[in-house]
Amino acid sequence: MIMLVKEFGAQHTWKRNITAMNAHRANSTSLLSSLLILLALIFLSTACAAPGGSTSSTFPPRTHPQAAATQPPAMVHIPSGPITYVALGASDAVGVGSDQPGSQGYVPLVAAHLPKGSHLVNLGISG
Repeated sequence: MIMLVKEFGAQHTWKRNITAMNAHRANSTSLLSSLLILLALIFLSTACAAPGGSTSSTFPPRTHPQAAATQPPAMVHIPSGPITYVALGASDAVGVGSDQPGSQGYVPLVAAHLPKGSHLVNLGISG
């Protein structure tokens, strides 16, 4: 009979420890949820703040240039002599994925339209 009491006492203590751990886990989860909600509120309030530290919620009106809308775009002078074309890019610069990678990337296609005597530097890296 004493053995049963000891087993019951140990089992009762074990159940009490499990209950305490479950309560601690519930408190930790509740604390984590509260912390995540607080961080979300801080993020949202920061995102909604006025730019530049201004406390004003009004922004200056946008100006719409009337003269620019009525004028045609300015012409850009393109040199007629040879140029050096330096191309940067990834696999699309090299032409990976096409039937003819050496000639169907954007770099060889653009280079084909350069003035005679132009120099091509292809820095495109496949991969």
